[in-house]
Amino acid sequence: MRARFIERRAAAPPRRATAAAPRRRPRHRRKSAPTPPASPLRSGTWHVVVGENYATNVVHATKHFIFFYIGPKAILIFKSG
Repeated sequence: MRARFIERRAAAPPRRATAAAPRRRPRHRRKSAPTPPASPLRSGTWHVVVGENYATNVVHATKHFIFFYIGPKAILIFKSG
């Protein structure tokens, strides 16, 4: 019985590798997930500096700059871009 299966398989024309793969939509027709509106806090890159015995001086950076102390540690957070 197994020999017949092997003989039939050998006599059959070869199958294409893509025949078993599920069909996919073309790229231009695929649906994309809705994107949330861009938050001004998420744009740009935020940097954090933590250390002791340093200070900073900034002329103007509304909503892009935070500097504070927690105990002896100074923490600087700023956004670039």
